[in-house]
Amino acid sequence: MSKQEATTRSATSRKVTIGDALEATLATDGDKSVDASDATTIQAVEAVAIGMNAVMPGGVAAVAQAAALANASMNRDEDTTKLCEVVADMGSRLPVDKEATREDAERVVATEMRNNSEMRTHSGGIGA
Repeated sequence: MSKQEATTRSATSRKVTIGDALEATLATDGDKSVDASDATTIQAVEAVAIGMNAVMPGGVAAVAQAAALANASMNRDEDTTKLCEVVADMGSRLPVDKEATREDAERVVATEMRNNSEMRTHSGGIGA
């Protein structure tokens, strides 16, 4: 195997972290206003990544919760905080960013569905 093939194989076999997976939602849903369902789902993502089921003061979940609360009182969409503002560089903002597993993904999807009045994920959103 050539050095270039080894480098390509290494790059394509890189494990996806939980922060990476959440940041990927920015490509499809970054302009969505943060709502309570998003905040709860981000809290679940953060809990899985750091291995604690608590909101870290100043962490991504705390920021998402504050944004959802503020957004609920906004009259114009352009005045709301968007997902891209909350989850940008999430992987580097987490004290620990573990490799994502299928179980992690299932937990996040279940959390988003449980916190949606229609019991579904938002197309292109965090749990999708």
